[in-house]
Amino acid sequence: QLVGFFALSLSGLFYVSYCVVGSLNFYDSAILWKFSFDDMAPNIGILWYQFTMTFQIFRAYFCGMSVGLPFIFVIPLSLRLSTQPTALATSLMMIWALLKPSPNCHEVFFVLPLFLLSPCAVIRMRQFSIICAISTIVPISLLCLDYWQWLIPGTGNANYIFFQSLATMVLIFAILIDFIAGNVKHIKSARLTKAATSKSCNRITLEEEKDLLSTEMPIEHDKND
Repeated sequence: QLVGFFALSLSGLFYVSYCVVGSLNFYDSAILWKFSFDDMAPNIGILWYQFTMTFQIFRAYFCGMSVGLPFIFVIPLSLRLSTQPTALATSLMMIWALLKPSPNCHEVFFVLPLFLLSPCAVIRMRQFSIICAISTIVPISLLCLDYWQWLIPGTGNANYIFFQSLATMVLIFAILIDFIAGNVKHIKSARLTKAATSKSCNRITLEEEKDLLSTEMPIEHDKND
């Protein structure tokens, strides 16, 4: 039902866009241009630098690899976090925010607070994630400074921006990996707790049956007497 509702809503939006524009040119202008990597500007990601250094003969290969990279995590995470839909949605949103063609700080820092929707995973995260979250301020600040130096006075170059983008991606990915690991630990602990609870319940029922048998036996002897 959810898939059908999503497909119906998406079809409705495409039909409305077609009626407003009058042609299918909106599809290329609004969606496909992001995956062509033709108009790449410096951002917190690393794909813009990769495609400036890519030879034209290998461009199609790297386009396909970069477009498909965010989607290869969908099936493994869906299988591993199937019992935690909120954590699954948050993890996929963060992966897309980091690996999409043109990532930006707004979307990344919008998804980060959503980790708090999974408190059982957050309390199992290491202190290393807090250090990474605080350290992210440094490369982002230097990224803005290097961007200004490169475009306005002309004293910087693309390498400065790339290294700050790379540091930002590494720090945020470290937080994401720790968050996923915390969810896996929560799932394992929930399974162990459930198994221990079921065993204790079975022991209680066996003890109750023994108590009932022990109380019934003297009554039967009294009747025989």
